[in-house]
Amino acid sequence: MSTELCAVVIGTVIGVIGSLATTSLNHYLQSHRADQRSEKRKKILCKMLNDKDHKWRSIQQLSAAIGADHQTTMDLLIELDARKSITNKPMWALISHAPWPKEDQPES
Repeated sequence: MSTELCAVVIGTVIGVIGSLATTSLNHYLQSHRADQRSEKRKKILCKMLNDKDHKWRSIQQLSAAIGADHQTTMDLLIELDARKSITNKPMWALISHAPWPKEDQPES
């Protein structure tokens, strides 16, 4: 094999490895930032839902407080074991503070 061909092959291999490493690192950093942001948002939601003066909070208020859209906020609330009000739909509370009424208990 000629020296030029070896240089091309080595350069190609280095380029491919560098590209894969950059893509992997970028994905890791984005995922890590998203996880950190979700954890910070969950802490804020917990603090708001554990407030003694406010058992129920509106999804608009919760979303605005964490800077997220309603779907993201609802996903985080479900992760925190919160539930939506049956009678006042935009309101949410932690299940531990507002358990389901017996007749509306979800099946396990």
